[in-house]
Amino acid sequence: MADKVDTTALLAKVDIVEVIDRYVPLTKSGGEYEACCPFHGEDTPSFKVSPSKQFYHCFGCGAHGDAIGFLMQHQGLSFRNAVEALGGDLPETGAGPARAPAREKKPRSPWVPIMPAPADAPDSPKAHYARGTPQKVWRYLDDAGRLLGFVYRFVKSDGGKEVMPVCWAKNSDTGAEEWHFMAFPEPRPLYGLDRLAAKPEATVLLVEGEKCADAGHEHLPELAVVSWPGGGKADGKVDWSPLAGRKVVTWADADAKRVPLTPAEREAGVAADSKPILPEAEQAGVSTMARIRGRLADLGCKLWDVQLPPPGAKPDGWDIADAVVDGLRGEELADFIRSSARPVVSPRSADVEQSFQSRNEPPDDGVPPVGDEKSAKKPEGPLLIDAMEWIDDSRPQEWVLDGIVQRGCLYAVTAVTNHGKTAIGLTLAMSVAAGKRFAGRDLVRGKVLLLCGENPDGFRTRMRATIDALGLDLTDVAGMIMVLPHALPIADCAEQILEEARKQAGDYALVLVDTSVSYYSGDDEDDNLQARSHAWHLRALTELPGHPAVLANCHPTKSADKESLLPRGGGAFLNEIDCNLTVWAEGEVAHLHWQRKKRGPDFDPIPFEFHGKSVEEHGNKIPTVVAMHISETRAVELKKERNQAEDRLLWVMMHHPEETFAGWASACGWNGDKAKSKVFRVMERLKEDKLVAKNRRGYVLTKPGEEEAKKIH
Repeated sequence: MADKVDTTALLAKVDIVEVIDRYVPLTKSGGEYEACCPFHGEDTPSFKVSPSKQFYHCFGCGAHGDAIGFLMQHQGLSFRNAVEALGGDLPETGAGPARAPAREKKPRSPWVPIMPAPADAPDSPKAHYARGTPQKVWRYLDDAGRLLGFVYRFVKSDGGKEVMPVCWAKNSDTGAEEWHFMAFPEPRPLYGLDRLAAKPEATVLLVEGEKCADAGHEHLPELAVVSWPGGGKADGKVDWSPLAGRKVVTWADADAKRVPLTPAEREAGVAADSKPILPEAEQAGVSTMARIRGRLADLGCKLWDVQLPPPGAKPDGWDIADAVVDGLRGEELADFIRSSARPVVSPRSADVEQSFQSRNEPPDDGVPPVGDEKSAKKPEGPLLIDAMEWIDDSRPQEWVLDGIVQRGCLYAVTAVTNHGKTAIGLTLAMSVAAGKRFAGRDLVRGKVLLLCGENPDGFRTRMRATIDALGLDLTDVAGMIMVLPHALPIADCAEQILEEARKQAGDYALVLVDTSVSYYSGDDEDDNLQARSHAWHLRALTELPGHPAVLANCHPTKSADKESLLPRGGGAFLNEIDCNLTVWAEGEVAHLHWQRKKRGPDFDPIPFEFHGKSVEEHGNKIPTVVAMHISETRAVELKKERNQAEDRLLWVMMHHPEETFAGWASACGWNGDKAKSKVFRVMERLKEDKLVAKNRRGYVLTKPGEEEAKKIH
């Protein structure tokens, strides 16, 4: 036996493509073969194998070598064992090779990652020296919100993607500190630790990839959605302990990989898509998540797994982000998880996934807890009942306000600020508490709950004025009204409201929320998902004793006018309510009607007139406004008077453009202490109609205003 290994002769006898293909399935690409690099995480192949040059090279991480080097790097073999694995002869003396292996051990990096990064650390790199500007950057935070590092995703020149982590690191040789492209230290942190900490009781949804975690976080606010760095080959390097004891639903990537071609089949030109699709258990995404569930079971987690479409039914790699693109969003996405997730039965090791329960056997505590506030409770007894018995068991509709407001329903009352929604709502609420007819209609007397967190002091003044305007005394409503005078997230306080109310005597007929946004649980009133969840929590108030109607005063969408009074929150909020009542004021008259969404019979617009009142509080006279129902005849008269006042002011402004408010009031024939106030009110209406405008000289007629003024006699 020779004293030294002839590596040149050995490497000439082996085919590097065949060697690497045993461990990493390769795909032919021109004169080379390629795969996703086995030495770092990436989504598209940058790992190339050259049969003519007999070496491999990764253009992402720089891994490079021959067949011996690959076995040493990938399989962790010693040089001697790698040579033996390739069928080479070794010297009995154990002497070294005739030349060093092509892939030598990488020198120790002096950079040591530091986590979390210092609070005063500068911004992370804007670009990578080779990959350029990242397409996407994800921030990793710990449970206290401190910055741990970043993951950058780059688009490569061939259109593929590459993912690189960035850490704050210290150079152990020089002491310098800076952001450095390098892997997170092991065990690596989860992506979404801040979300876990913010929702300690929430069910966790575990997905593969930061993009998927963000998609789930956006559309499933009830869940804590997390992922991990490094992809499917790095799950063994992750710190899973933050999930200990949690309820976890796993959603794997739905891969559709096929049985790989052998080198002989590739040389023969066999088409890759002619090979059969691998069984689901052998698909990379599924097997990765199975390993993770084993680890989570050892941490005491209660586990569900989303049952994926069969391999090939969806595009390769289909995940939750793709599901969102396909239209599964919000409650529809939550429903998909509820219906397709199955409990995992007691995995016993970190490497082996045990069987699932039968699809027909429910988990021991029902469906996975996704959006519990919306899920229905299972009724006692049989689920299927005879239709005739069900029809006979129906109950008649119960109206709180005849033909308009029904028990157990949720209403938006949408109006522009200062158009009278609070005044009209208070008139209705006091009428219900006292059992007094409202707008000429019968109603049911019952307890009233007022949520007046927007302006509790002003609301109290208006409430006293309304009671007085209706000819009532405080004793007429004593014991019939409960108040929540604080602005609180309704999601946090609904259960306590129900609990306290159930301990009190009497049934509720009406809940008035002033205003909806004061009890909003999210941070964006126009966000569809948050608005839908808000509607669910408002509807929970119909579960008060007596199943009251809930009226929530809502602000309209931006630039709303008389014909577009829709509540903020978009279609998601509108779909969840039973009716969108509206209030629109013109001068001293406002009409209560509805737009777009109405369950129940139609009704004509109901007119109200605003009356100024003063309430004495602690020795002071406090002015306020109440809304009183009027006849349609009276409403027409007031409109005529309003038009006459506007015409008069337009005419006077055209003929006396330099006058002051006092001069215009006198020219209009309006005298007394409130004459200038009347000019101001009329002027505001003319401004809304764009007939007057304000400049540095004061109020002036616009061109349309001049044309209108010329028509007045």
